[in-house]
Order: sequence, then C-alpha cells, then structure tokens
Amino acid sequence: MSRVTNVILTTNVGPSHGGDPEIDTVNTSLRNAITGPNGEFVEVSRHAGGAKHMEVRVYLAAFNHVDAEVILQAVHHVPWADIEMVQVFIKEQEDEVFELRYQAGKFLPKRHAAT
Repeated sequence: MSRVTNVILTTNVGPSHGGDPEIDTVNTSLRNAITGPNGEFVEVSRHAGGAKHMEVRVYLAAFNHVDAEVILQAVHHVPWADIEMVQVFIKEQEDEVFELRYQAGKFLPKRHAAT
C-alpha cells in the first residue's frame, strides 16, 4: 500500500545551464533522511509551452510514505540565493488540492483537513 505526497517547488530563475546546487542539496538531504528508494525533485520549467521561457524554476516530486514535514525541513535548511522566491505546494494522498505550505522561508499550516 502506498501513501503518496506530491510536491511542487518553485524558486528564482537561477542557473540556465549546468547543475543546480540548491536543489541538489535538497535531494541529498532527503536521500539521507528517507530510508529506501523514494522520489527526488526534477526540474520541469523548460517543458512549459508558449513563446517565452518561464521566469521561475519549477520542480516536481512524488514521495511514498514520507511526511510533508520532512520534505519542508529539507527545503528550509538549504542556503537559497533568494529565499523570498521559494514556494512549496503539497498535495498529500488524501487531499483534494495542492496547498501552499512554505513561502519565503516561512512554514505555513495545512488549511484543509482530509475528507
């Protein structure tokens, strides 16, 4: 049986080529905190349609049997170049919609109880 936590992370434009040390730090932290195989953040901004490039970096991840707080702590402990631009949206398996749970270095409470 699974319990999936879906996550969207957005941040400043950042590097246009090469690696992304901030998200690499998040992924490493999560690998160290979670036992067994699990998800990691993958950059998807370049896949957006339209005539222009997105002016944010967008990352997606899905985790199995991982508490949202573990993910939020991993994001929070990164030395972001522009923390004001960091947002994390979470949709746990029982939730109907994504909720903003982290913004500009601050944790936000879960607003909707599972139905």
